Amino acid sequence: MSIEIRPQQGPQEAFLATSADIAIYGGAAGGGKSYALLLEPLRHKDNADFGGVIFRRTSPQLVGAGSLWEEASRIYGALSSVELRENPSLTVKYPSGATLQFSHLQFSKDALTHHGKQYAFIGFDELTHFEEFQFWYLVSRLRSLSSITPYMRCTTNPDPDSFVRKLIDWWIDESGFPIPERSGVVRWFVRDGETLIWADNPEDLPELDGFEPLSMTFIHASLEDNPALLKKDPGYRSRLQILPEVERMRLLGGNWDVRPESGRYIKLPWFSKRWTTLPEKLNIYTATDFAVTEAEAGKDPDYTEIGVFGVDADDNLYVLDWWYDQTTSDVWIERLIDIWKERRPLIAFGEGGAIRRAVEPHLRKRMRERRVYRTIEWLNPVGSRGQGASKQGFADKSKQAKAIRGRSFQARAAMEKIIFPEDSYAPWVRRVVDQCVAFPVGKDDAFDVMSQICSGIDKTNPAAREHKQDRKAQRRDYGANEPRKTSWKVA
Repeated sequence: MSIEIRPQQGPQEAFLATSADIAIYGGAAGGGKSYALLLEPLRHKDNADFGGVIFRRTSPQLVGAGSLWEEASRIYGALSSVELRENPSLTVKYPSGATLQFSHLQFSKDALTHHGKQYAFIGFDELTHFEEFQFWYLVSRLRSLSSITPYMRCTTNPDPDSFVRKLIDWWIDESGFPIPERSGVVRWFVRDGETLIWADNPEDLPELDGFEPLSMTFIHASLEDNPALLKKDPGYRSRLQILPEVERMRLLGGNWDVRPESGRYIKLPWFSKRWTTLPEKLNIYTATDFAVTEAEAGKDPDYTEIGVFGVDADDNLYVLDWWYDQTTSDVWIERLIDIWKERRPLIAFGEGGAIRRAVEPHLRKRMRERRVYRTIEWLNPVGSRGQGASKQGFADKSKQAKAIRGRSFQARAAMEKIIFPEDSYAPWVRRVVDQCVAFPVGKDDAFDVMSQICSGIDKTNPAAREHKQDRKAQRRDYGANEPRKTSWKVA
């Protein structure tokens, strides 16, 4: 008995037909994304040299009701002589010897476990769940001794805070919706440092040593593009329509820019000024938001964040560098001292209270041992003075306290006195800006560092002065240069 397995006409068919090295498919719920991703490797089932892998962010997302593995078992299980293995890993093995694995990348470092491996095909299901580093590192694993030109296929729903938003920017309009006439259009790029240079044709790109242009496309899909789902489950649309507005605009409308409460506290236009070159004289400071828990299975702890800043003679705050990781104190203490040794800040700001008591002894010990000495200013911990928190309008009390601590940050940002580098300068720039703008939603470790540095410099009056004032001008004897008869002191 013959079995016909094929994509539906429209975006799903276009996804399987594109020649792009990297194709990103989706944008709304119900577009048949996972099904299309599972169909793609079938074209190589008779190639004995084929080896591919499909990723979800965590292992629980791979199995269970409605999961990727359940759908894969339904599709591939219908083929004769196909083995579906669950131990030691989820694997589909075809009679030819071709294999397709299903794996996860729960932690950032999990991408490194694929070092030395080679895949003719790599798939990411829900790409916005992954980190940018994981994505690009896996691109480097696209290599094969088979006759297949290695390629990558990804599915996704909208997330304005993901690296994917910037990656597909050309395909998205100013209001956050996909541009219909650009869906499926293939573009080419090369990387120059941290910057991707794009062109419509590979020959229009600059020649960079060791870098051949790669092609990419974004294909938008919506619920209307999946009539098979609507026929089987006609009530699905109604369930999407009852979602809260933000999720409804993302999952039903496919909008890539809408955020819950975004811009409520910190607004993106406040960071429109960016630096490419720095003033000659800056007073250097660091601020650190400490965390002491390492990432492990089932836990997603806070990040330790270290920001490096410079203040010029006009009291502009330049964001110079940033480091962050989910790791233990012994690791980030060494990194913090490395930064102090390199940057030589006038003052290093840190959070006081319990976290200070936990880390200061070891920090001081390592400073002495490494002979790196800096002035540390321990600030009151977030929320130590909670007056007025209830007036901020945040339901989460911890966010209320952070909002109070962030008033200096908010005021300075509103005056456009905080200057980040261009987004292309480093991957951390977009992450920090997006996290601050998203506050009070999501992780706020970077927001805490920005609040800390702004609060700290407000207390220390740190603006660098390019020229010393004349001593005479600094006198407090206000009538000294006036005839005594007209002095207000006489009057």
